[in-house]
Amino acid sequence: MKTIRQIADEIGVSKQAVYDKIKKEPLLSDLKNLTVKVDNTLHYELDGEQLIKSAFNKKEQSSVSSKSSKELDCGCQDLIDSLKGAIIILEQEIEFLREQLKVKDEQLERLDKRFAEAQILHADTKNLLSAPTEKSIDKSLGLFARIKKLIKKDD
Repeated sequence: MKTIRQIADEIGVSKQAVYDKIKKEPLLSDLKNLTVKVDNTLHYELDGEQLIKSAFNKKEQSSVSSKSSKELDCGCQDLIDSLKGAIIILEQEIEFLREQLKVKDEQLERLDKRFAEAQILHADTKNLLSAPTEKSIDKSLGLFARIKKLIKKDD
């Protein structure tokens, strides 16, 4: 048999905490037949002691598990929030890159058109220069002089 103080010391709580716990139902009813008064001090039989200890163990387990759940939830929520933020940033980056890709595609199209025009111009110039020259054109003349003569001749 143990006193409230002895039980409190074993559990690691105050004597007042034990008093508060045993005043509440259903523990109050369960302990009625498990107490003995010795020298004006209330003692609890082994079964009563175990009931009191189990009441504190349940409280500790539930507070520890609820604390762990809250910490876990809090940690998970922070992680979820940061991942959502990262996803938003990545989606914005993807959209920006898509726009840049469109601009680059348009630039490539314009360059392709200019290249095609340059090829046509080059082919026309090559044909003009390699066209059979008439006897009136002196081959000893330079390129520009021959072109000038051809232009005057066409007029």
